[in-house]
Amino acid sequence: MALKIDIREAADTIRDYVEDNNMSIPALLDSNGNVSISYGVFGVPTTFFIDENGIIKRVKYGPFKSAGEIENYLESIMP
Repeated sequence: MALKIDIREAADTIRDYVEDNNMSIPALLDSNGNVSISYGVFGVPTTFFIDENGIIKRVKYGPFKSAGEIENYLESIMP
């Protein structure tokens, strides 16, 4: 499952962005930045790959360059 978390942005801004870009990924709002601080997010985008037990297996800082790069990350955490 994918989940998008927006840091310190207005709910209206997030809603408009999601609608304008036809995003189907749920978007959560970290209005005070506590979630990003807890997880050590220092730049965006930051992608966490979490296994079925809720354990963070890998973290990707910055944008992905291709679908293949995403696939490589996914393969690296598969048992």
